[in-house]
Amino acid sequence: MTLSFAYLIFASVVQVCWLYNIKALDKNKLAFIRFRNLFTRRSLLTILPVVLYFVFGISNVVFFTLAMDKIQPSTAYAIWTGIVLSIASVIDKFYFGQKISFLQYVFLLMIVAGIVGLKFATHN
Repeated sequence: MTLSFAYLIFASVVQVCWLYNIKALDKNKLAFIRFRNLFTRRSLLTILPVVLYFVFGISNVVFFTLAMDKIQPSTAYAIWTGIVLSIASVIDKFYFGQKISFLQYVFLLMIVAGIVGLKFATHN
């Protein structure tokens, strides 16, 4: 595996972290944070998802950009999207208990097959 594909895989994983971090954001709690209690445990736990939102978002853009140095943008985007969708579906199934039908499994396997095919069809 080339370094560009490693960057692409890392960008995909960071994107999934960013996606599920959005679920952790509690906008209602953010409104009650004041400067005088900014460094309390409760405030820090409320602010942490906001900080991670920016860290994951910037990391995703940086590593996706590094991956596109050697991979065509259309191929990189297709692979990135497929990996994010596949990982998110597995997390939804096993962590959040979402029901996935047999056809959804079939189409997810098609996406994974497409990712593998694009990897082997890319010359770098």
